[in-house]
Amino acid sequence: MNNLNTLAIDLAKNVFQVCKRSPQGKVFFNREMTRAKLKELLANERVALVAMEACSSSHYWARYAAELGHEVKVINARAVKA
Repeated sequence: MNNLNTLAIDLAKNVFQVCKRSPQGKVFFNREMTRAKLKELLANERVALVAMEACSSSHYWARYAAELGHEVKVINARAVKA
């Protein structure tokens, strides 16, 4: 079983929607963030599962999160549901 918190990120151009959930499904927060705040969150967050849809900027964000030690899942946009 996965014991990591999950950061689900809806990527966009300037403002991202980020939801943080516990392994049991409890939502810690679900809010909008700028690029700078998202970078700060990823840098300060303990190791987590970071999930995002595949899009033009997903490679950048996946690489950035992986370099910080996070487990990253880039998901086909057709499989992503809100």
